[in-house]
Amino acid sequence: MPKNRFKLSPRLMMGQLSNPKQKRFWVALTLFGSVLGLILWKWLGKKGETKKTAAVTKLAANARTVQPLPNYTMLFLDTLEGFSDGDYAVNGEVITAEYLEKQVDFAASAGMDGILIAIPIDHVFQTDGTTNWKVVEHVFTYANQKGLFIIAKLRMLPAKTYLFPLLNVADYAGGSSSIKFTSPFWDTYAKQFAQEYKDRFGDWHRDGSILCVMPTSSDQQEWGYNSAAGLHEGSYGQRIAQTVRRLHELADLLSPLYVGVDSGSFYDSGAANGRGTSAVRDLAAKTNVMYIKDNPDHTYDIQFDSALGLTTAKDKGGFYMVEHTNSPPGQVTESVTRGVKTSFDAGADIVGLAFVYDEAGQAVATEIIGNLKTSGHYRRPKVAWHPVGEVTYTTGELQANGGYGGAILNRFRDKVNQNGGKLPRLVVNNTL
Repeated sequence: MPKNRFKLSPRLMMGQLSNPKQKRFWVALTLFGSVLGLILWKWLGKKGETKKTAAVTKLAANARTVQPLPNYTMLFLDTLEGFSDGDYAVNGEVITAEYLEKQVDFAASAGMDGILIAIPIDHVFQTDGTTNWKVVEHVFTYANQKGLFIIAKLRMLPAKTYLFPLLNVADYAGGSSSIKFTSPFWDTYAKQFAQEYKDRFGDWHRDGSILCVMPTSSDQQEWGYNSAAGLHEGSYGQRIAQTVRRLHELADLLSPLYVGVDSGSFYDSGAANGRGTSAVRDLAAKTNVMYIKDNPDHTYDIQFDSALGLTTAKDKGGFYMVEHTNSPPGQVTESVTRGVKTSFDAGADIVGLAFVYDEAGQAVATEIIGNLKTSGHYRRPKVAWHPVGEVTYTTGELQANGGYGGAILNRFRDKVNQNGGKLPRLVVNNTL
């Protein structure tokens, strides 16, 4: 059979077109092809637009909610838990973190402004020697899309010893999972943890979604906390120096990100023996240490804590955060209510509530926020820091007197009374 059997010559084609029936056939075929092409063009174009819209929608869902800092004392929820093995699930690309998502939902619905999220080093470091930040990124995104500011805590508590081969038993402070400041842990794992955090979340800081990052040292998550005295070695002065050195090393690594120092309670019975935080001005001496956080004990003097925290933060243009913790579950005590209002009245930048871990704790927070609304404290313009006069003391005096009680506190209270209740600048100088 000839290979060109179905090939039409130009003459034959013209002959076909000269036939009226054949001509109508070819015209119809041409019109049909044009209509079909138009339909296909529309369909494919619509499909492309659908894909484009889906991509834009996905991008919008991942975009961070950025808002300016308000001019009122912000309320934060401090979550110390949430990354235990049973608290989250990873199913392919789908990540859920039930506990922390519930805390975020509560904070947003209760009228809080932000959330402090503690990231355990044990969660990020993996058994195969790698690190994984996916769940952290999910939780941050979830909080941000609810309109909450974020403060990130880096919990330097290597409780799962098998994840950190270079650690020795002698590196652990007695009776806790805290690591002595003389341990190489601070030069290896702690710095890797901080560097990876900076690499992943630097943009979050630059656009204001994350206000600061707080490296922490002890099992109470503060620097030199009383019950972790085993973190330190040597004299009181050496303990202060060790505490300051390790925090500053991490602050340098995290620069230029804003860093916070979580310093425990300024005024309590532990300040004179085993506490590096009594030299809080030294701790805050780095340029990028801009957030000074304090946990006041309501059985002591919250005004003293406020004056010291505000002086230390405001002298460098930073922010003072106070965290209220010691309320029995489900009970709003008079001292807690008074302490929270004292912090507002003093002009704290952030007031945190750290006892909200269950429904009872959430009931406490809800009642406190209700009280603040009733008293006019909630989201009123922040009280500006205008100290009257100054009171100074030294770490040497603190040690010699066994704490703040006595001469130091008396000088402070006398000045407050002379000022008609106005707080003075309160400055501690390290002489040890």
